Amino acid sequence: MEIFDNGIHDKDSVSVIYNNRIVVDKQELKVNNPIKFKLKVDKNKKNNELIMVAENLGTEPPNTAVMFITEKSGRRQQVVLNTDMTHNGVVYFIRIGKTE
Repeated sequence: MEIFDNGIHDKDSVSVIYNNRIVVDKQELKVNNPIKFKLKVDKNKKNNELIMVAENLGTEPPNTAVMFITEKSGRRQQVVLNTDMTHNGVVYFIRIGKTE
């Protein structure tokens, strides 16, 4: 996972919670230097939940980020998330099919 500030660097920061565990704690979003982390999908859950929480709004609200998800297969997807001090951005990773 890579999360960038979407647009201009305006000093907004976020926390990321994955399956009720903090994986990013109050880090500033940047345009050219992403927040990077790896996630493991829990195969025992149908839905794995990622929540992006705005820790501040920077100089230009709302807090907007672009997240790039790269799977083990190399497939890459892009998600844009908007948050503010009352709404979080949420992405669900939904297991389809049987587990191995």
